[in-house]
Amino acid sequence: MKLNKITKFAILASLFSLAGCAPPYRQKFWDESAEKNWTEKQKLAAFAYADRIFWAQPKGENQFVIVYGRVPVAKIREQLDKVQEDLKQILDPKSDDNRKYIETFGLRKDLEHEEEVTGATYARIRAAELDTQFKQDMGQVPKWTRG
Repeated sequence: MKLNKITKFAILASLFSLAGCAPPYRQKFWDESAEKNWTEKQKLAAFAYADRIFWAQPKGENQFVIVYGRVPVAKIREQLDKVQEDLKQILDPKSDDNRKYIETFGLRKDLEHEEEVTGATYARIRAAELDTQFKQDMGQVPKWTRG
């Protein structure tokens, strides 16, 4: 589906205005597109396009590179929390099923290493998050920046 310049501008403007909003930008995008009486197909196409241009930069023809700087650090920390929790449950010696599986395939050493790596990554992400929060509180970085 080809989008004209006005539609592209509207999508970009909506996306940038929604990036700092409290509600998820997908819901806000859906609400605004409903006000414009877009069909479901138009909403999905416009959202996919907006999502692509917000989260990625074009690298070539039909190739995009993710812009990791736009991913909020809090979201990364939440994901790492989940990974740490999963590893803790898998490595729990009280769980007979997990223990037997790990012993059968000899995974304990690898999983323990993965747990260490995840812990180190979490510590760095948390430090970056606290640094950003400190700089915001000191007025060195605008409050609206993602942390």
